[in-house]
Amino acid sequence: MICPGTAGANRVRIPGAGRRKPLWYALRRAYADRLLTFQDSAVAVINDTGREWAGELEVVRMTFGGKVRARECHRVAPPPRGVARWEPPAALTTPGGPGELLVATLDGVRALRFFAEDPVAGYPPAAFDTAVEEAGDGLRITVTARTLVRELTIFPDRLDPRATVDDQLVTLLPGETAVFRVSGRCRPGDLDLEALVRPPVLRCLNEARTSADFAGSA
Repeated sequence: MICPGTAGANRVRIPGAGRRKPLWYALRRAYADRLLTFQDSAVAVINDTGREWAGELEVVRMTFGGKVRARECHRVAPPPRGVARWEPPAALTTPGGPGELLVATLDGVRALRFFAEDPVAGYPPAAFDTAVEEAGDGLRITVTARTLVRELTIFPDRLDPRATVDDQLVTLLPGETAVFRVSGRCRPGDLDLEALVRPPVLRCLNEARTSADFAGSA
């Protein structure tokens, strides 16, 4: 197993330029002390702490637009260093049409399951609002989704190689907000604030594309 902070994780996260790759952030979430995952038709509640984790596990099937199609709750209590599994009814976990996903939540921990691979999932073009403000010796970027925003990633080092960000590969459902902190040895004034929130710095899998984008890639 490769965990953040180990020599193996260093090989994953640090390329020749010495910057963490987006995969490092995904690994950090995958090795959290409390974790939800979809395993075939079941939801696994993984408790890698020394205390019981009890609560109401909620699983929702919704559209990419945020409309709830089905919802079920189930009481779970994985023991310390243990796992609890729950298999929701097929009526909940079977898509009723294209453009749906499953969302499992427990005490603020979340897992998503999409019914199709990213290239064929049919995500809507991403739409979101952004705000950038100074925060201490860095910048705070706030992104609020108006649509599903899949695997949102920010590459501030494309503007200044000294700049770093505290999170990557964040998926937002419609109406959700994520806050990213950009820091490093650079000063806030060294970065173009408008460039921070548009391609090629801010990217997501379903970003809206214009004819100019396609012309530039020809």
